[in-house]
Amino acid sequence: MTGKGPIEAPRAADRAAPSEAQASGKLPIGRDEINRASEILKKYQDSRANLDSRIIANNEWWRLRNWSEIGTPKNPSDPTPSSAWLFNSIANKHADAMDNLPAPIVLARSSDDQGVAAALTKVLPVILEYNDFEGTYDREIWRKNINGAMITGVFWDTDADDVSICGINPLSIYWQPGIDNIQLSANVFTLEWVSNDILSAKYPSLSGRLGGNDQEIKDVRNDDNIDHSSDTCVVDWYYRKDGVIHYCKYAVGQVLFSTENELANGDETYAAGIYEDGEYPFVIDSYFPIENSPFGFGNVDIGKGPQMFIDKLDSLILKSALIGSRQRYFVKVGGGVREEEFADVSNELVHVAGNDLGENSIRPIEKPTLDGIYVTVSDRKIEELKETTGNRDFAQGSTSGGVTSGFAITALQEAGNKLSRDQNKSAYRAYRDVCYKVIERMRQFYTETRYFRITGENGSEYFEFDPRGLRGSEVELAGGELVPKQPIFDIKVVAQKSSPYSREIQNQRATEMYNAGFFAPERAEQALMALSMMDFEGKEDIERKISEQARMFEQIQALSEKVAELSAVINQMSGLGETVEEPKDLSHGRTTKPTPGATPAMDGRMTTSESPSAMTRTNTKGTQEMRERARNTANPG
Repeated sequence: MTGKGPIEAPRAADRAAPSEAQASGKLPIGRDEINRASEILKKYQDSRANLDSRIIANNEWWRLRNWSEIGTPKNPSDPTPSSAWLFNSIANKHADAMDNLPAPIVLARSSDDQGVAAALTKVLPVILEYNDFEGTYDREIWRKNINGAMITGVFWDTDADDVSICGINPLSIYWQPGIDNIQLSANVFTLEWVSNDILSAKYPSLSGRLGGNDQEIKDVRNDDNIDHSSDTCVVDWYYRKDGVIHYCKYAVGQVLFSTENELANGDETYAAGIYEDGEYPFVIDSYFPIENSPFGFGNVDIGKGPQMFIDKLDSLILKSALIGSRQRYFVKVGGGVREEEFADVSNELVHVAGNDLGENSIRPIEKPTLDGIYVTVSDRKIEELKETTGNRDFAQGSTSGGVTSGFAITALQEAGNKLSRDQNKSAYRAYRDVCYKVIERMRQFYTETRYFRITGENGSEYFEFDPRGLRGSEVELAGGELVPKQPIFDIKVVAQKSSPYSREIQNQRATEMYNAGFFAPERAEQALMALSMMDFEGKEDIERKISEQARMFEQIQALSEKVAELSAVINQMSGLGETVEEPKDLSHGRTTKPTPGATPAMDGRMTTSESPSAMTRTNTKGTQEMRERARNTANPG
């Protein structure tokens, strides 16, 4: 899909007879406005010619069609190898990104909104999953590496009555030239081929007018012969007017839908434009930034220079190897040698005409020798490609230079991954913007309670989401005026999936903490002090669990003391002149040495080394007094 508009089907008014305002031509968006928009689009396309050509060429490099860009050799018999060093570099960058898929955690800026933030943390991943965002992210990371940026659109789909998230083909979207943020553009256009049959069914007024497109959509070179003769180019036009974003869908010079026209016809739904957040529904994440452009350049732009010389050198080296591996001969014209018999290696006898076979009648051609410097140059260009694209051997798990230590290899891998971590942070920032736009679509269009199936560690649960919390409530100012207060959220992005190396580091860290006694509740204070000086993913959860264990340990100790006091009082009461027997040994014959100063266990057994006489109690002050003391001990205060 190239560009998905928020309105996929016309309203009833679009299919009915024109209104009075439409008939009189007084609507804000008509044929003249569409013609002006098409002129603006043409200017945007002309200014983007270099970028579009670069994107098309980069995809040829990515598909190992290097020689279509380098230029084929003049001799058609020369080899044209296409080595995949650049391809391998991009594939590894993509694997790094997919090893660290992002996941959102929503945080409330106000304590009153913590419940809504917790609900969004549960619901957001489900909405992303419904939209197959992992598949979209996968494809867009390829585009980011190849073309230089990935573009994500966050729309409201009226047909599905839900948020729609999809990737945008960079050759189908155009913005104002000379800006570095798409939100600063005066207009944004997205183009898409739509079948004439589909358009005729949705918009009967277009019947007989489709075809003869006045707009064309550029695309990468495909293996298939794609025919758009039965399709029409449909344009989604977003533009900023009076501080809001309006939207118009048109084709062959005719308006199919317009928020301004709907507003002029009395529909107040679009008083704040198509989206109430006042932003275009697109997020652009560039790989390496370019001044005055929201689009960047990627790994293909960096690596295709070394890759070109690698392929050219490989062509010459292979040609030399092919020539050198086959013996060729000079044969004198009229030398008397039957060339057919000589060329056929299966012949044991070769006939010669005449009486004498001269030395020059047939002579081997000297084989060319290839100096090793050319192979060295080729190897150096390969190393250059690896270095410039951040795809060194250690990043792929290989070793070189005599490094054999596992720790040293791991350290070098982590040092080599800093480029990938940097690009992941950039992707996470764009992902956070996508999540913000999803929340804004929910805030604007969710009007009823919705139910989501949340899958967690303990199985699935059905979660009820009330959208009223997103819209907030009215608060009263000092002057008695009521103003709306919408909750504001911060989004923290974490890695949804960790690489095997990251998981191993986390497991090793947990083992080291256990061995160091971090999880012993009596050492909680020291453990929390040590954790305060550390920084790693999940540290807050460990601190919370240690604090909870410490509080539970204190409560158990306090309860044990109360139980010990109560046990002593009960023993006094139950004695009343009788001797309380010592508890039986439950160790089944095992000998246990009591610990001096130990408190009674929770089952009432004495664990101190008291003498037998201390276990005898008599009633010296009366039963009533003992019972009173027991009540006071059991119910302190």
